[in-house]
Amino acid sequence: MGGGQAGAPPDASRPPRLEFDPMASDGAVSRVTRISVVFDRPLFEPRVMLVSGVLGAAQLRDLARATVPQSLSTRALPALAWITADPSVLVVAPLVELEPAAIYSVVVSDPAVAMPFTVAALDAIPVLARVWPDRDDEAPAATAAVWCGASDVGSVDVPVALAPAAVPGRIVLGTGAPFVVGRCISWLALNPTPPLAAVAGSPTALAPAAATLSDGSRVGLEPTMLWVRSDVLLSDAAVCGAAELRFGPGCAEVQDDRILVRPPEAAILWTIDTGQQTIVRSSRGAKRFVVRPMPESGFYRLAVLDRGGRVQANEFPVEPAPARAHVVVNEVMANPAGAEPSQEWVELFNDGTAAVSLGGFVLEDGGGRAVLPDAGLEPGAWALVVPEGYVADDGIDPIAPPDTLVLRVPALGRGGLSNDGEKLTLRDASGAVVSTFPAVKTKNGVSIARASPESFDDDPTAFAPSINGSATPGAQNE
Repeated sequence: MGGGQAGAPPDASRPPRLEFDPMASDGAVSRVTRISVVFDRPLFEPRVMLVSGVLGAAQLRDLARATVPQSLSTRALPALAWITADPSVLVVAPLVELEPAAIYSVVVSDPAVAMPFTVAALDAIPVLARVWPDRDDEAPAATAAVWCGASDVGSVDVPVALAPAAVPGRIVLGTGAPFVVGRCISWLALNPTPPLAAVAGSPTALAPAAATLSDGSRVGLEPTMLWVRSDVLLSDAAVCGAAELRFGPGCAEVQDDRILVRPPEAAILWTIDTGQQTIVRSSRGAKRFVVRPMPESGFYRLAVLDRGGRVQANEFPVEPAPARAHVVVNEVMANPAGAEPSQEWVELFNDGTAAVSLGGFVLEDGGGRAVLPDAGLEPGAWALVVPEGYVADDGIDPIAPPDTLVLRVPALGRGGLSNDGEKLTLRDASGAVVSTFPAVKTKNGVSIARASPESFDDDPTAFAPSINGSATPGAQNE
């Protein structure tokens, strides 16, 4: 489990040892861990670092300098270190997940020691991703933390005080919602309602590296740092418009197979039970998000967690609107590896529950407009809008599936789509805007793709180069 040392002082009777939580397996360490360094003497505020690789004696001596050389500081990882009630025990907690199969060293200035260890190539325990606090919160209050995985993790309910600030709380299954969320684990403070005890300096409270479940198995928890604070602000409810319904602290527009939620400005963790699945997501600012499917029971069960650690739960009845099409500009190839502009294309996708006739729809860009021919687009189907000279298989660019609807128009844009990006607008036969696609600069042979068909047109973070490094015409963006 432990490592060695370099430059040990001559009077050291025993080398310090490393202990890991979760415990090291087969000589290697979990990628989320908390390290205890046990010395044979009390420590007196040494400089402590966690660095990548192994340090030699000369580099170890640099640690004692008034200013650590850049050659050493650039190797340092974010970590929190503190001396426990036993002054001979030092705790080092990495604030990031460690790289598999990598070597790291805990280095201490006094006594001068460097203790390397190796991270396991394959982790023995699953690691849950943090979903709360909101990642944009620079100093989240020590009221709650939530981690979730892809599948159920098993039951847990144990008291856990966060170190080093010793904030009491419990680790429990779920998100704090009064209904089961089996793939999530939460740490909830025992007395979360502000104001918290005001402590000078806002001491830190680090979530544990792992949680022990009721069956004795363990799961890792993505590193999460919190602060003991007395200035926690509670969320105010958004003001709903005439066409919106109240949905917890937010507002919702009800459509045929989904609702569009507009949250309040303050950070919120949402746990939404649709009856078919449970959605867990955070919001910050009034950035809308989609919830689907519609609940067969006629109501959503909702629980929200705010920065003050408050959980509010309720049920919200919804009545779906009539079925409709949701046609979006889903992917754009403006810079094909093959011939330009003949191999350019714009992909449309019907994300709705009803078919639609595209006859009279117009695709506009900065250089012109293309009127689409009459063709039906079924729910869940793709269409490629292409210029007349488009070749389905040019031997260079990705090929669309044979059942993809191909809509040929005289031209896309004026002389083709701009490789530097240009805004596209899709209008229906009445002239109403159906979907837009922002201007994003492209690389040769790589499309620009919407993160999800339900991503909002005005969300610039939802449009990026295709994650497969090429394109996915007539198929899901992946």
